[in-house]
This record gives sequence, C-alpha cells and structure tokens, in this order.
Amino acid sequence: MGRREGEELEFRKAEWAGGLEQHLGKKAFNRPIVKDAEVVSITTRTLVSILDEHDAPNDIDFLSLDTEGSEFEIIRDFAFDKYSFKVIINEHNFIDENRMAVRGLLLSNGYSLHCELEHDDVYVHSTLAN
Repeated sequence: MGRREGEELEFRKAEWAGGLEQHLGKKAFNRPIVKDAEVVSITTRTLVSILDEHDAPNDIDFLSLDTEGSEFEIIRDFAFDKYSFKVIINEHNFIDENRMAVRGLLLSNGYSLHCELEHDDVYVHSTLAN
C-alpha cells in the first residue's frame, strides 16, 4: 500500500528485514541481508481503494498497520469520514518521527491512545473509549 494509487516504488525482498527502499533507513543497508536482497518494482494501492474494491463496511473492527516504516504515508490522506476502525494497532519500531505523525493524525480523527506496547501503539475510536 501507499499514499497514492499507482506509484511505482522499489521494494527490497530481504526476508524479515525487507521493505520499501525509501523507508528502510541507512542503517538497514549495513546488514548483508538487506544490501544483497533482490529489488523489485511494485505498484502501490491506497487503503481506501482496497476497501472500496472489496465492498468493506464503513465501520471496521480492527486495523493493524505494520508496513515497515510507511505507516504514516499509508494513512496520512485516509478517508476517516468514509471508513472508521474501532481499534488500530500501529507498529512504530521506535521510529519516533513516524510514530508521532501517526499519533497526531489518529488523535485528530477521533482516536485515543489506549496503550503502548513494545513495538506497537494501540488506539481506540472515541465510540469505544467510554
């Protein structure tokens, strides 16, 4: 998934350490598993286009965001007025800039931070908070 529909991006197929090249970070390329991995071109889809294609309900119970650093890019233009999730788990992997961007976006769209786990933050929609 991506921020925009139809973007061509490079994905590094590095087993557990793979991801979009633009989000891997410089440290990742110090690892042979990343540096030597096959690179493939992918075409992005937006989360909304996938939900639309599959006739998803407007109110969805659960969303897990775990996209190796591109979580904010995926939801920054999300149609929160069209779809809502009761619970969202966002994997942050201690990337504070991405973590805080996701947090700010979700807080401004009716979610509250329920708890912080080791690698994830759990958000609950305001309709469940009480």
